[in-house]
Amino acid sequence: MTDNPVSPKHYRPDNMPEVGEIMRRTLGNVGYWYFCQGNALKYRLRAGKKEGADIETEIRKAQWYEQRAEFLWLSMAETERAIIDNLTTNSKP
Repeated sequence: MTDNPVSPKHYRPDNMPEVGEIMRRTLGNVGYWYFCQGNALKYRLRAGKKEGADIETEIRKAQWYEQRAEFLWLSMAETERAIIDNLTTNSKP
């Protein structure tokens, strides 16, 4: 069986939380939510364009990050959601 391309073994070091959990703890919920959204966008935009990466795997990775962002959103406090809403609404192109 091959390693999971979305969450490979090297993202789960021995005796440590998964790398994504370490990032969430470091960046906070809001920062990690933006990280997940950015990664989902990256994988969707490059799907079928990166040499050696098949489009199905890239889309699965995007979906994984989208699901993680959605789960995080649902578990956030209202104040954290308000920060995201405010930053997104007031962002300038």
